[in-house]
Amino acid sequence: LAVANAVAAKGGTSDSASMHAVVAFAMAGLVTGVLMFLLGVTRTASYIRFIPYPVAAGFIGATGLLTMTSSLKIALGQPTLLLKSLPVAEPGMVSKLAVTGAIALAFIVARYLIRSSFAIPVVFLASAVILRLVVAITGDEALRQHWMGAAMRPAIPSDSVDQVAALQLDWPLLFSMAPDMLAFAGVMVVSMVIKTTNLELQRSVAIDLDHEFKVTGAGNIL
Repeated sequence: LAVANAVAAKGGTSDSASMHAVVAFAMAGLVTGVLMFLLGVTRTASYIRFIPYPVAAGFIGATGLLTMTSSLKIALGQPTLLLKSLPVAEPGMVSKLAVTGAIALAFIVARYLIRSSFAIPVVFLASAVILRLVVAITGDEALRQHWMGAAMRPAIPSDSVDQVAALQLDWPLLFSMAPDMLAFAGVMVVSMVIKTTNLELQRSVAIDLDHEFKVTGAGNIL
């Protein structure tokens, strides 16, 4: 999102912004994979367990807050999320807030009431399908643009590899996002340690964290 906004601010087209975002996401995944693989190969992943819980929890909590605000920006179609400047009176804004809140509530309820690992994916797919069906059944172009925007057309062309090769990418801009990519990698590392620790507590078994990091890192790189 930050990369796409930066490209748009420079006068880039929507296709160029989308392609830059795809490349940036791939680069972040590669950085995460390399970091995890190195931690696993050097057998230093287990030392991450010694990070104080308040530090890890605060790090994940702040990341979650930033993710939530970014998601609301996308859902509401607003470049900023200042309550005093949020155009609540704009037609459809209240309905966007209501639907976004309802879907978020559905995720929370499913997470705590349904004891299945498929609960969250099912709610995610069901929400997407229901919203698309409602828009398709009405057949209203204005409604389609209002709810879905550019999401109704393929954001990534099928020949995306050729598109990336042919597109004049702003590499200095992409590399300037290196701190954000490293932060993303740090979030993934800490999240994996927390999830692994939870599994160990639930199943009363010891998990080889170095092996998990090595395999997950190799998968990200590939």
